[in-house]
This record gives sequence, C-alpha cells and structure tokens, in this order.
Amino acid sequence: MSMVATVDLIAGVDWAVADEAGVRSALIDLRRVRAWLDSVEVAASRRLAELAAVSPSMFPEQVVADSGRVSLTEASKGFERATTTAAVPELDIALRHGNTSGAHVDVVSRAMRQLSPDQRNRLAQRGDVLALAAASLPRDEFARAVRAEVRRIHDDDGIDRLRQQRRNTQLRTWVDRDTGMFCLRGEFDPETGALLNARLRKTVETMFREHQPDTCSADALLKQHHLRALALVALATGGGSRGSGHIDMSVLIDAAT
Repeated sequence: MSMVATVDLIAGVDWAVADEAGVRSALIDLRRVRAWLDSVEVAASRRLAELAAVSPSMFPEQVVADSGRVSLTEASKGFERATTTAAVPELDIALRHGNTSGAHVDVVSRAMRQLSPDQRNRLAQRGDVLALAAASLPRDEFARAVRAEVRRIHDDDGIDRLRQQRRNTQLRTWVDRDTGMFCLRGEFDPETGALLNARLRKTVETMFREHQPDTCSADALLKQHHLRALALVALATGGGSRGSGHIDMSVLIDAAT
C-alpha cells in the first residue's frame, strides 16, 4: 500500500466509534507514516549536502533549521541519519518502507561514533541483521542488540574494556530551549572519572569551606550540585586553585619607595 493511501486510511478513521482493533491498526499505520517522513527528511538532508558541496556559501543545517523551525542540533540529525543510511543501505530501505524509525537509525549512528573506520565497515556489513532487528524490536531493545554487535567487534579486535571506555569518553554540550540554560553531559572512563571527581571535590572544599554563595539551594543535594557546577567553572577558567577570593602577588619596589 502506498503512503498516500495509508495517510488516507488514517484520516478516514472515525475516532468517536473506533474499536480497539481499529485504533491499533491506525496507530500501526501512523508509525509507518512517521518512519516514511523520517526517510523524506533524510533524502532532503542528503540532497542539501550535495548542493552544499558545490556551493560552499550554503549552510545546509541552517536551511533545515529555518525551514523546520528547529534548532541547529535537531537539524543536524537528518544529515547524520543520511550518513548512516548511506553506510548501511539496508536501513535506508527499511526506513523508506516505513519498517523502522529515524530513532532506530540514531542508535546505529551513536554506535558508529565509537568505532574506527574499519570497525564501522564491519558493523555496516551486518546491515541485513541490523535492518531486521530495527524492523522487529522496540528502540531500547534494538539499542541493546547494537551494543552487543559493537562488543563483538571489540572482542574480535582484542580491545580490553578500559581501553574501549577511554575511546568512548565524550562530552556533549547544548542549550536547553525551554530554560535557556547551557547544559553538559559527559561520559568518562573510570580512571579519568575518578580523577575528575577528586579534583572537583577538592575544589569545592577549597573554595567553599568557609563561605557558600547565596545562590545555593536550601536542599542539601541541590546545594552540592550547585557547588560542583561552580567548581567546574572555576577549574575551566583557572579560578579553582584558591578559594578565599584573595590573590597572592609579589611586588618589587626600590628601597626609597
């Protein structure tokens, strides 16, 4: 059945009298249409990337952001999906036929970021398996299946767990559209995480042993979160070495002065 016919079926549902079977069927059709729309966005992103390659002044992500009224971060998702489905054409076919979703493609995109080019090729060679799993499993279960494939590739390469964790160390930043707050989310291998945590704890103790800022929450846990955030800023800007607010300096003057 064509997507146009599927949309007509959804539009023709009388929700006031639909029974459970009718609602279930309509939701299945809706899922397929959403997947197809994701594939259209991928095709549009792929074409914009081609146009930008011959027109350096074009900012393709901005075109998507302006047209869709979304953030640049959201706009970039279609381009990443285009890259992933080009590497794994079986996923592209599944998406166009409405058998999987853009969210499933995102799972594979995230997995590929953790792999070397050769390892990415080996994961892509499992495209038939990935497409079958993406069409039959919910996103969370599919993510577990993909992680299992990634572990298999790592095991084949003899990569130990700590080494892989170090490869997977990452820090993501974005601005929350609702609060306007700048956000961080990081993952670190255990050794780096322990080092970072110890440095943050020491900086909190040094900076706020005698005085806490009036921006702290009355809630003890939220207060600690706030102080750790301030400590991280201090470390990043070079202000975490001393917490008293005083600056030590040496001044050279002549005897007469």
